[in-house]
Amino acid sequence: MKESRASEKKSERTSAQEKSFRRLLQDIAEHAATVALGKIKADRKGWQRAIESGDELREGVTDKVISMVGEVSASRLRYVNSVPMSASEDVVLTEQLLREKYNVGWRGDNFARLFLGKTLKGAPAGMVAVNQLKEYSTNQQLKDELGNEAVTPFASMLSLVEKQRNGETGSLLVNGWANLVLVEVEGELWVVLVYWYFYCRCWGVGAYPLENPRRWRDGYQILSCDS
Repeated sequence: MKESRASEKKSERTSAQEKSFRRLLQDIAEHAATVALGKIKADRKGWQRAIESGDELREGVTDKVISMVGEVSASRLRYVNSVPMSASEDVVLTEQLLREKYNVGWRGDNFARLFLGKTLKGAPAGMVAVNQLKEYSTNQQLKDELGNEAVTPFASMLSLVEKQRNGETGSLLVNGWANLVLVEVEGELWVVLVYWYFYCRCWGVGAYPLENPRRWRDGYQILSCDS
């Protein structure tokens, strides 16, 4: 599976991370030895057999560590593709504009408060990555996963909505599942969702603050900058 440039950069561990990981494993080994000495019930012959089986124990513990580290370090996201975006200009968002240009037929209260009647800053030309959630994730977990590429202009999301204004197949999901984007509004971070209402044949939009505990399901998509 192809990985985005952002994912490739994040996959490289630093020397500081390697040192920290080694210290962590050393602490774990000391902790495990202390707990084992206190809880394992064995006589002298049993302990001697355990010592003589050191190589087997070492390999078994190593395999378990590799498995567990692989699980906890795996990305929550699967890179789907990157989409070229043309530059867009600043625009004042109104209900009429959302309805006529983007076919948005429903919007939440948070979204209305954040965007309606206000100037939406345009976005420069560039690439936007589409990522699929592999597991249930909160707003904060998605931000942490995407790192420096997390905050993305909402104008980029609207450009994709315009291309699929009538539910056409494209980069955005049109099966009723959410397409997400993390945006900054007046210094605060929000997750904005866009989804296709199949029966109404229009788009719906909403917004949740970063600290909202809601967990987004696997299969949803989130946009990010692909630099």
